[in-house]
Amino acid sequence: THPEFTGRKYAQHLISYIVNKNINDGIIPFLHVSAINKRAIKVYEFLGFEKRRIISFTNIKRLK
Repeated sequence: THPEFTGRKYAQHLISYIVNKNINDGIIPFLHVSAINKRAIKVYEFLGFEKRRIISFTNIKRLK
């Protein structure tokens, strides 16, 4: 969610819609989130997501 619109539950409503649609279509929802994105993690946990594993991400930059 854009910083000017946080706290209005837009992300919560969007994720809930997508999760419910996936469940109705027989798809098990899952997601990946950076460990430093505490706000998103809080929303996802509120919606019932649980941590299953920690995955290390690597940022690779092209040298000029």
